[in-house]
Amino acid sequence: MRTGKLEEAALKRSVLRPLYEKDAQWQKKYGEDCSFFSGGAVQAASCASFVPGFENRPEQILISAANNLLAGGCVPKYYIFQAVFPDTWEEEEIREKMQSLSCQAGRMKLAAAGGHTQISAEVREPVYGITCLGEKREPDLFTVLQPGWDLVVTRWIGLGGTAALADRREGELKKVFPPALVDRAREFEQWMSVEREAKIINRHGSSVMHDLSQGGIFAGLWELGERWGLGIEADLKKIPIRQETVEICEYFQLNPYNLYSGGSVLAGVRHGEALVQELARAGIPAVCIGRTTAERARKIYNGEECRFLDRPAQDEWYRLRDRERKETESGGKQNAGTDFNIS
Repeated sequence: MRTGKLEEAALKRSVLRPLYEKDAQWQKKYGEDCSFFSGGAVQAASCASFVPGFENRPEQILISAANNLLAGGCVPKYYIFQAVFPDTWEEEEIREKMQSLSCQAGRMKLAAAGGHTQISAEVREPVYGITCLGEKREPDLFTVLQPGWDLVVTRWIGLGGTAALADRREGELKKVFPPALVDRAREFEQWMSVEREAKIINRHGSSVMHDLSQGGIFAGLWELGERWGLGIEADLKKIPIRQETVEICEYFQLNPYNLYSGGSVLAGVRHGEALVQELARAGIPAVCIGRTTAERARKIYNGEECRFLDRPAQDEWYRLRDRERKETESGGKQNAGTDFNIS
């Protein structure tokens, strides 16, 4: 099977159906950012483990789990941590990772609520899992996405994937691009948390959020439409993207629209331009890129060209890694190409 997220058909058939077989609405579990539990105040939970390019960074996995709650209109409060470390690691290496996690949790005002750590000879690199717990302060405000609502994207797509590529391949990239460009790309990591924009969107009024992550903006658009049974019309030229992302993706022959986009939120809102202006006043760039439709077709326009959106593809981070592994095994370089024109 391909690395990265489990493909949609397999996820529905072999995970969601068995786990939620007694729930007639089990298919609606697809695309949810977090789960809710009834009570005095509505409690919520979300989890994260592998973040493309940041698999060895527990603080980034914490941000990813918290972002899922924030996209659900919730306030993260606690986290539960699990880790399996290889038996080749020393205690100092474990302490360093835990200090990074603790510092990030402190910045986000999250308290540890428990966890489990284990040493194993079965892993070569650490394997992390983090569950975030929080609550929805206004539990009656569960909005249903409607046809004709605007689609707003905050900041820029591909931020997380670009930051990871610039960090992991810094030396290689600085031989090709000006060092300042690579340094700027690495700094995209500072925008990974969506806390500020999520709070603004949640206060704005009728809105539904989706945290952009694996598979990028194309996966996010599909998942949002699939979750609510709606169609999508989006303008490719309006999707915000940094030049650093374009340059680095072209170098590695990657499609930025399928690249991990942690740090960006896709919101379906009744009044998109009003939200864009509200975010701008807070110093957060955002763009209205399209709208939802009653028909289930999901269309991407690029000038006069129109294509139908496919089911979520493998995230480009994993596709690059798989491609390079095959090249190493075969002893030659393959022509990867991209499946969509960036310009």
